[in-house]
Amino acid sequence: MGDDARAFAYLGRGWTRHALREYEKAIQNFEEVIQLNPDLAFWGYLGRGDARYCQRKLTDAIADYDAALQLNPKHANLYYKRGTAWYGIGRYSNALNDLNATLNLDDEQGKAYHARGLVKHSLGDLQGAVADFDDALILTKDREFTYLTYFRRGNALYDLGDYVAAAADYDRALQLNPDCPNAYYRRGNAYNALGLKEEARADYETYFRLKPSLSSQGYDWNSKAYYRYEEERITEDDQVNNPVFSQFCRSKGVV
Repeated sequence: MGDDARAFAYLGRGWTRHALREYEKAIQNFEEVIQLNPDLAFWGYLGRGDARYCQRKLTDAIADYDAALQLNPKHANLYYKRGTAWYGIGRYSNALNDLNATLNLDDEQGKAYHARGLVKHSLGDLQGAVADFDDALILTKDREFTYLTYFRRGNALYDLGDYVAAAADYDRALQLNPDCPNAYYRRGNAYNALGLKEEARADYETYFRLKPSLSSQGYDWNSKAYYRYEEERITEDDQVNNPVFSQFCRSKGVV
């Protein structure tokens, strides 16, 4: 078997290993592709970057995406991947640049608007975040993605002080996914800000029922990456700044 045929075989094996979440073996296969066939090196770097991304080795993934973009600088989805990796390590300005590049090349990517909305929120551009989430909702019909977009737009609206609109978005999110604890907690905060104390208490009750350990799931980097539930810990600051929640925690023996 010649080098070209071997490279194609390794490439196929790499994607198979990746699909099986055998990331180290996938990385080894993609490295063989890079070494054996320069014409397939783009796919080798892309595949290795994706495997490293799923391992949460985001800096290494960025390096691979850099190499792939040198070979194909017009690949919109690569800027998206690198942008979300930058976001994952807190380099928000870099993430914004890459997501802008994605949308300059392909302005129909709902997931890129969603990711840019997260970045803008992190940078304090709350109006810009809401606008990007609006576009994401127009362009993407996936149920889970839609749920997350409502949830995250609700977060931005809450931080803008628009508690009515935030509560409405949490309502929409919970219609799509009624089992996400954090949406109840967030809606409880919106109700509390509106003076709806009993409604807030009911949502906090559901939060504790669904998440008794107060554990943090974080992001599932293996499936739809950073788009899984944004499960955040309840911190001391939450309790100090939210007297209704603080009182509720004490009543449950949670200090």
